[in-house]
Amino acid sequence: MKVCRVLKVAKSGYCPWKKRKDIVDPEEKALSDLIRSIYEEHLGRYGYRRITTEIRRRGIIINGKHGLRIIK
Repeated sequence: MKVCRVLKVAKSGYCPWKKRKDIVDPEEKALSDLIRSIYEEHLGRYGYRRITTEIRRRGIIINGKHGLRIIK
């Protein structure tokens, strides 16, 4: 790959690095913080379905599966 040659890195290391999920964008971080605050607000009794419903009540559009992925 041309990118690997320019960066002088191995393809076997670059491709997995590029696919990593721990690089979080600011929206994901904000949503994660909101989920954590809702969870703590309800003393850990809310699961992903209730948390997703609470987020929707607060006016944020979110899919249940997206909320579940962030919680995991």
